[in-house]
Amino acid sequence: AKWLVEEVWPRVHKQLPEVELRVFGANPSLADTAMSRPDINAVVAGTCGNVEKAMLQHRLLVAPLRYGAGMKGKVIDAFRHGLVPVTTEVGAEGLLDIDADGAFPGILAENFAAACVQAYEDEVVWGRHQAHGSRFVARTFDLEANGKALAAALLARWQALEDARR
Repeated sequence: AKWLVEEVWPRVHKQLPEVELRVFGANPSLADTAMSRPDINAVVAGTCGNVEKAMLQHRLLVAPLRYGAGMKGKVIDAFRHGLVPVTTEVGAEGLLDIDADGAFPGILAENFAAACVQAYEDEVVWGRHQAHGSRFVARTFDLEANGKALAAALLARWQALEDARR
């Protein structure tokens, strides 16, 4: 959060002075909340209470993740709620869309400030990534399709065990 508020957001604010950054996270310390910068519309809000409500009030998820493993729930939730995530390779881990040439449905950013401004201002860019993310989540996490695939895999495994026991 510190890098986002101190390094990235001042650059975004210069180009989008009306846009507010809200940083959510569980159990913020006093030092965390003290990072809020009203002069650049950056608020370290702490726990959001209702993730769905918070996501429905925003356009982008800015997630400059530097470490972690596997799929990031916050990025998937952003797609589910129609947001466009701007994130790093770490944030995109496990979320490459094999049906779209292995592309990450959101925006991978090396220059976070420029990517945030472009994603916020450019309706074509935002719309393309938002639609891609929505399709990706619908296809990848569809209960019916995944339930059938799981049932088929379990049946095949069961049959292989039966064959191995003979």
